Amino acid sequence: MPKISSNSYSPHYLIFFFSSCISIILFLLLIKTIPFPVTTTVSVDILPFYKPYILPQSEKIITYFLAIIFIPTTIVLQFLVYVKLFNCSCLRWMNLFPLHSLFFNILLITVTGFIILKSFSQLSVYSDIFLPDNSIFHPAFILFFFLGIIFISYLYYFPFSKKNFLYLHNNSQKINLFLSILAILLIIITLFDRTMDDKNVFIERTFQYVHSAVFIGPVHDILNGKVILVNTDSQYGILINYLPALIFKLVSPFMSLSFTSFFYLMIVYGIIYYIIAFILLKYRFHSPLWALIGLVTLFSLHFYLSLDRYIRPMVFPIRYLLDMPFFLILFSYSKGKTIKKSLVISIYLALAILYNYETGISLSVAFVFYEFLESCRYSPNLKTALKKSVITIIVLLSALLLTGSGYSIYAKYITGSFPDWSRALFYIRIFGLGFIASNSSLIGFYLFPLAIYLIFLTKILYSLFQKIYSDNFSWNGALTAYGLLIYIYYIERSYVLNVPVLSIPAIILGIILFKELYSKYRLFCPYLALGSFIVFSFIFYAYRFTNNYKFEYWKGDLSQSEAIYNKINDSAKTINYYQPSDKAVAVLSYVDTLLLLKAGKTNSLPYSATQNIFTASQVDNILKNIKTASPRYLFADFDPWLEINIYPSVFEYIHDNYRLVESIGIINVWEKNI
Repeated sequence: MPKISSNSYSPHYLIFFFSSCISIILFLLLIKTIPFPVTTTVSVDILPFYKPYILPQSEKIITYFLAIIFIPTTIVLQFLVYVKLFNCSCLRWMNLFPLHSLFFNILLITVTGFIILKSFSQLSVYSDIFLPDNSIFHPAFILFFFLGIIFISYLYYFPFSKKNFLYLHNNSQKINLFLSILAILLIIITLFDRTMDDKNVFIERTFQYVHSAVFIGPVHDILNGKVILVNTDSQYGILINYLPALIFKLVSPFMSLSFTSFFYLMIVYGIIYYIIAFILLKYRFHSPLWALIGLVTLFSLHFYLSLDRYIRPMVFPIRYLLDMPFFLILFSYSKGKTIKKSLVISIYLALAILYNYETGISLSVAFVFYEFLESCRYSPNLKTALKKSVITIIVLLSALLLTGSGYSIYAKYITGSFPDWSRALFYIRIFGLGFIASNSSLIGFYLFPLAIYLIFLTKILYSLFQKIYSDNFSWNGALTAYGLLIYIYYIERSYVLNVPVLSIPAIILGIILFKELYSKYRLFCPYLALGSFIVFSFIFYAYRFTNNYKFEYWKGDLSQSEAIYNKINDSAKTINYYQPSDKAVAVLSYVDTLLLLKAGKTNSLPYSATQNIFTASQVDNILKNIKTASPRYLFADFDPWLEINIYPSVFEYIHDNYRLVESIGIINVWEKNI
C-alpha cells in the first residue's frame, strides 16, 4: 500500500473527505430503513407528576451506537479501497480540486460560524445568564473573531519558532514557569467569581436549593450515622458523598455543613479539577503554552457555557472529579508498566465506580480499551489482545468485589445491615428513561464533541488497519472511549445544558488535534475549523473574565427568598420543641434537607431528600416505614403541592391516623392518634 502523505496538497486528504461524506449519507439512508421501536409510555412506576418530564430516547440510543460503529468503519474501508485504486489514471482528476482551495476555506468558515451562532441561539431561553449584553452578536466581538482567524492563519503559514526569538529561547524555563503560575491564578480567579448565602437558595431564576439538596442531603445523613444503600440514598454514587462528609468531619471545629459551605467546597473541587486538567495538558503537550490554550478553551466551552458557575453544586466538578487524575495516572502507567501500577489503577477504578457509577464504569471500559490497543500495538495477534482485555476485566472485577466487600463490612458495622446493592443503579435506570430530555435541533454545539470523538475513532481504526501507531495512540483511544461513554448521558437526557459538562474529553482531544494540525500534519481546513473554536474561546473568555463582576448573578426577589428561609428556621425550632432529644425525626417536606440541617437532625424515613423521590415504589417504601416505625410526630409541608404530586398515599394515611396539632413556618405538626 502506498504511504499516505501528510501534506495538505495530497489527494489522500480529498479521498478522506469524500469517504466521510459517503459514509454519513449511507448512514442516514440506513437509519431511514431501520424500524425503530416506538416508545409511547414510560415505566408505570414513575410518579404521575414526573411522567410529562420524560421523553423516551430509545431511537437516539440506537442511532448513537450505530453511528460510532458504522461511520468510522466505512470511512476507513473506503479510504483504503480508494488509496488502492488511486494508481488508476481515471482518478487523477481529483488532484485538480484540492480541499485547500479558497472555495472550501470560505465554506468552512461559514459553516463553522453558523454552528457556533446556532449553538448559542439554543441557549436563548437563558439569555440573561449566557448572553448578557448580547456580547456574542456585538460587532466588536465579531471583529475580534475574524482578526483571530487571520492571526491563526498567519501562524499556520509562518509557525512560531523559539529559534527566531533568541530572548524567548534563552529564557524558556522562566517563561514556562510564568505560564504555569498564570494558569493557576486564572483558575482560582475564574472560579471564585461570586459569593453565596443560604438565604439566596430560593431565588427564582437559579433556584440553588433544588440542585444542591441532592448532594447535601446524603452528606448530612452520613455525618449523622446513616449509610448509603441502607437507610439513605444518593443519585450519583456512594463515595461521591463520603468524600465531602469526611472533609466536613475534619473541619467541623471551624465550619459546619450548610448550603453556603458546600458551595465553597465545590469551588475548591473545581479549582483542584482544573489544576489537574492543566497538569494533564502540560504532560500531554510538553508545553505550558499549549496547556494554557487548552485551559482557556476548557473555561469557555465548558465552565462559561454551563450552569455550574451559577448553580453549584451541579454535575461538575463533584461528579467528574476522578477522571482527569485517572488519565494523569495512565500517563505514568504508559511510561513503564509494572504489577504495582496495574494494581493501583485497578483499585483506583474500583473506587471510581463506587464514587460515581457512570464515571467509574466509563473509566473502567476506557482502561480495558487502552489495554486492548496496547496489545494490538505490540502484538499483531488479535487473540492475544482479546485475552489481555479479558484478564484486565477479571482484575477490575476482582478489585471491585474487594472494595464492594469492604463497603459492605463498613455498612454492617455502622447499621447492623448489609447494603442493598440492587439500589446502586436505580437512578441510572430512572434517568435512562429520558428524564428532563428534549429533542435536539439539527445543528448545535452537541455536534462538536461527537465529531471530535468520531474523528479520533476513525484515526484509531485506521492505525489498527495500517499498523501505524503514534506515541500516545492508546492514551488517545482511552480518552475517546471515555468521552463517548459519558456522552451517553446527553443522548439519554438530551438537554442542551448537559452538553458542556460532557464535552471536557472532546475539548482536550480537539486541542490535541489542533496542535497536530499546526505542527505535524499541516492540513489547513481542519486546522482552521478547530482554530475558529479556539479563537472564539479566547475572545469569549476575555469578555467573561473582565465583565462578570458587572453581571447580577442573583436574579429574582431576594426578600422573598429570605422570607422562605426564615420560615424554615421557625419550622426547625418547632421540630426541636416537640422532639428536643431525638436525633431522627419524620419529615415530609420539599425543603427537608435545609429543614433538617437547621434542626440539627436526620430524617427517620429512608431517603435523603424529596428531590430523590421519583417512583411509586419509593413512596410505598416510605409509607411502609411510617407504618412500621409509627412515629409519635410527623412534620409535613402544609403547602398541598407535596401531598398532591409526590405523597398522596402517605398523606392519606396521615389524615386517617394522625391529628393536626399546629402549623408553624412551612410545616404542619401531626401527632399520632391514641
